[in-house]
Amino acid sequence: MIGKKLFSAEKWVGRDFHLGEAMIQEALRKESLDVVNAPYPMNRVWIRIRWENRSKVDVKLAKAFLKVYLNGAPLRVIQWDEKEILPHYPIDFSIRKEISIYGYRYYNLPKNEDGFLDIYVNIPPYIDTDEVIRIVIQGYLTFNSFFGHFDKQVKYDLRVIPEDWE
Repeated sequence: MIGKKLFSAEKWVGRDFHLGEAMIQEALRKESLDVVNAPYPMNRVWIRIRWENRSKVDVKLAKAFLKVYLNGAPLRVIQWDEKEILPHYPIDFSIRKEISIYGYRYYNLPKNEDGFLDIYVNIPPYIDTDEVIRIVIQGYLTFNSFFGHFDKQVKYDLRVIPEDWE
């Protein structure tokens, strides 16, 4: 009990690790996506969340549980666990991937660095892209460090306007 109070991950690492603002990086219509010369069935929005690791140790994304709402209706749940990483297969940015971290291998976030957490949201074809689309992402991310694990709550409310679509 004393060890948990003295060496808690939230105290030593969590307070120096921050999730920043989220932004719409790219909104692509299904016609502009090319997956091995086959049409892609959905529109896709690429959301980027800034992270800053100002702690004294490296941090690793261990688990993600995110609920995605589209125009107020639940769209999907993104559940990811570090057990899904295969050690012999490099992480890529394929179109089917739902969550990834920019620039770092095996989801490690080095100390005194910052970067982006990318989330890809597939928009069903029955949603009109000529209207404003509201995307809400909420849930939590679990990170591991030398001191243990800590959670960060996620709640972002984004709007995709018709001019954003490519």
